Amino acid sequence: MRETVIPPQQQGGQLDTDYSVKCSSSEEAMERFRVSAARLLNVNEWDVLCGPLSAKFEVTSPAGTPVNQRAHEGNFFRISIPAPGPDEGDGFDWVRIEAIEHRVDPMLDEARMSMRVRPASNPAREGSDVAHFFGPEATSTFRVSRKGEIVTASVHGRNELPNDDTPTLTDKVRNTIVALGARLGVSSMQWNNLVKGIVEGPPEAGGGQTRN
Repeated sequence: MRETVIPPQQQGGQLDTDYSVKCSSSEEAMERFRVSAARLLNVNEWDVLCGPLSAKFEVTSPAGTPVNQRAHEGNFFRISIPAPGPDEGDGFDWVRIEAIEHRVDPMLDEARMSMRVRPASNPAREGSDVAHFFGPEATSTFRVSRKGEIVTASVHGRNELPNDDTPTLTDKVRNTIVALGARLGVSSMQWNNLVKGIVEGPPEAGGGQTRN
């Protein structure tokens, strides 16, 4: 299937992490894909899938109010990482869900669910600047796909540049340090755990392969 959700890499850092499981039948793969796609959109439970020391992810309404629902286009989610949060984001890094796509190709025996997010301003602060350690050029695409009997979860970061366009010096320094840490691989454990958890469930089972 033609790529429509992951943007081209043009500048800054890039990240690709995936985890795959080979099922014993097409029927098992279809069911695992269905369950994994539901986990992908259940952002509020991502920290459970990732295990201890995970960042905390919460879906919010377009106004920034936490909601107990699956992710939808136009929602935000706020992220609490194990580090000081930005003042601009009231202690949270913010992203907006700008695309969710579900595609199926019976002829190729393929299916995929993709969600792309982009750093955003704090929706609870009208007119605020981007509240995230990456700038607005960056995107993260979270995906579950099935090809025959193989089910894969993956994360694709594109155009990852530090967000230094912020009005406070403390946020500028903080964003530079956190973005550099992410570029050096600090975030890899988070995403490795997430893709495995999406396919396998909360940490306890195994059987797949993670690649960076």
